[in-house]
Amino acid sequence: MLVKKIVAVAALGCALLASQAFAYEVGEYSKEALRRGDDKPVVVKDYPLVTIEEAVASPQLYTEKPIAVQGPIRYFVEGNMYEMQSGNGTRLRADFGRYSRRLLFRTPFTAIGVMQTDEKGDFLKVEKVIWRDVNPYREYFAAQNKPRPIDLEGEGDKKVVNDRDPAYFHDPIVSDNKRFLQNNPKGLSYADLASYQSIEGKAFAAGNLEVGTKVALMGRNIATIRGDWMKFWDKNMTPVTLKMNNTYCPLGQRGTFFGTVQEENGKKYVSVDCFESIENWPQPPIAGAN
Repeated sequence: MLVKKIVAVAALGCALLASQAFAYEVGEYSKEALRRGDDKPVVVKDYPLVTIEEAVASPQLYTEKPIAVQGPIRYFVEGNMYEMQSGNGTRLRADFGRYSRRLLFRTPFTAIGVMQTDEKGDFLKVEKVIWRDVNPYREYFAAQNKPRPIDLEGEGDKKVVNDRDPAYFHDPIVSDNKRFLQNNPKGLSYADLASYQSIEGKAFAAGNLEVGTKVALMGRNIATIRGDWMKFWDKNMTPVTLKMNNTYCPLGQRGTFFGTVQEENGKKYVSVDCFESIENWPQPPIAGAN
């Protein structure tokens, strides 16, 4: 008998919780909005909808009966206090109490409460919050399908931006050597490469190398400057500008860059003739290699 009573009480409690949860999360939204799956906050029943501007301009009108104010939050103040902001920039402090830290930035919601005053001024004392989480995929794919300029001042329209280095999207590497990565578009032999002078970046940075000097630099490419031009670092992180001439080296891959010093618009650079993913040049010829 005791067990039956416990089970009955537990079932009644679960039913009450379920009914409250339904009324809280769903019941006060319109069925049409739920069918559409709107992310926008819906005006709740039995509470007058008051804009943020109205609440800030005449807080004394809303100190007794609860009102409904639509978010989202924009700034954290302290404790449970946040700031809601309207489209024109008007801010309203709101004490979210037990609902604090449950709402993510930009989550649309409706806050129900009354206006109160503290030492810092008027604020909305939130008694209840109704929200529906934002669907991140909807926003992402909508932006992908219809790119628009980014409004940096506010929420505005958005577009998907890919700021990865263009070298990440290079076609798969085809090596000219079976033993290591080599791009040798001119078909230079090891006898040809032996004529390239091994230098460090500081020797190039000094600006004393004559145009036409053949050099071998050991290090790695770190970024694309534009098109076929890349920024190179040697072991001391001394920068050198390289014109790759359709040779390819994965970003960060250490190796030896063989090239010829050239000049354009008063600035010198190294025009790459061959790249190999090995260092410590010169090396003895490898059997079977060019």
